[in-house]
Amino acid sequence: MKYRVKIKKKVNRGLKKLPKKIQKLLFLLIEDLKAGWPDTKKLAEVFPVRGK
Repeated sequence: MKYRVKIKKKVNRGLKKLPKKIQKLLFLLIEDLKAGWPDTKKLAEVFPVRGK
């Protein structure tokens, strides 16, 4: 299943203020969503699981 990702202008301006590393991770996540749901391995790299 492919997703369409919309980023509003106000959000886009805020993204430019984020560190480059975070911008890159967000871009990769968006590309994965556009192509279809990302692998669980890639998803775990972007969003680490926090346990007790």
